[in-house]
Amino acid sequence: LLQQGRNVADVGYFYGEEAPLTGLYSKSPVKDAPTAHAWDFVNAGALMGALANEGDELVTPGGARYKALYLGGSSYRMTLGALGKLAELVEGGATVIGKPPESSPALTDDAGQFAALVKKLWPGGDMTRLGKGRVIALDDVEAGLHAIGVGPDFRFTGGGKAASIPFVHRKLADGDSYFLVNQKDRTETIEAHFRVTGKAPRLWRAETGTSEPLSYRIENGETIVPLTLGADESVHILFREPAKADALTVAAREPVAVDTLDSGWSVGFQKDRGAPESIDMEQLSPLDEHAEPGVKYFSGIATYTREFDTPKGWKPGKRLLIDLGEAREVAEVIVNGKHAGYAWHAPYTVDIGKVARKGANTLEVRVANLWVNRLIGDAQPGADKVAWTALPAYRPDAPLRRSGLIGPVRLLADEN
Repeated sequence: LLQQGRNVADVGYFYGEEAPLTGLYSKSPVKDAPTAHAWDFVNAGALMGALANEGDELVTPGGARYKALYLGGSSYRMTLGALGKLAELVEGGATVIGKPPESSPALTDDAGQFAALVKKLWPGGDMTRLGKGRVIALDDVEAGLHAIGVGPDFRFTGGGKAASIPFVHRKLADGDSYFLVNQKDRTETIEAHFRVTGKAPRLWRAETGTSEPLSYRIENGETIVPLTLGADESVHILFREPAKADALTVAAREPVAVDTLDSGWSVGFQKDRGAPESIDMEQLSPLDEHAEPGVKYFSGIATYTREFDTPKGWKPGKRLLIDLGEAREVAEVIVNGKHAGYAWHAPYTVDIGKVARKGANTLEVRVANLWVNRLIGDAQPGADKVAWTALPAYRPDAPLRRSGLIGPVRLLADEN
């Protein structure tokens, strides 16, 4: 999905001719880059040799199309050649957003010509018309786009404090595709606003290849879609089919919890990993909190086993979910000796409807954790080392990683 079509970026971000691109990065993203519009970095070579006018847009031989060129990074100093290229593009119809450069970094540039060209492009005021294009003297790229009537490509309302959901927009032959990523380790419930009209949204899950229609309403040049994104979840939203109405509500199909499976587990451990053959766990808890050192420092695959009954009214083949709650790091779910699926990220949920049988069932959850805890255990004073590494990296007092099947484990089914 991320290879189909053409990337949609409203802004070309010219980062100047001096410092390398990596100079823009620190502990935070590029501070003056837009968040409601996609953007591409543009270097001096692209400015001078790749950008060309096409109507009021800038285009490249590779297919990129920009509604504006933003002057960021070290562009407060600019060579006379780059400044002249800006003037040429503006006169040809382009929009340039940014403050005037203060000087040229090249000693060979004529200071008088430089000052005259700056005065021509930035004579004063917030917006200057020049030829077929314009210069907007703002260092806020989103405000500049708003000034020329370019609305956000994607934005959202709602969500928790400091919610972060970046996007990638690709233009398809028959519609649009948006890739959204929830960058927080928590669920976000939002209203997503897409700069698309006339088409109905559909959610695609790349892991399974499944899709489902979404509720939406079309208002003020946007399609607004209610979404709930799980912790660290990413989804594709496709707009391909014509919208049959300006609003549509899709009935929620949320499963309900019918049982909790947090107690009565038997846990088996791989041989020769320093752990006992098995333990009984009356209540699920992280392995790294166990009193037995062999369990506490275990690294490998732990197999959790218990019995469960399917809910009344459920029929084999219908959707039946095991929600593992928290599993560190990767889990395989096996029901009655048959593989049901893997869970490697939140939400740790697997559909067991095709392998479960009515009545009593045997559930196995095989959880593989990280090597870290074993290395910390081997670093303890007087420990009999279980693993070996050429480069010991952990001190005895290093914090242990959460490990194993932590839960809460729930059985979920659709309401009858």
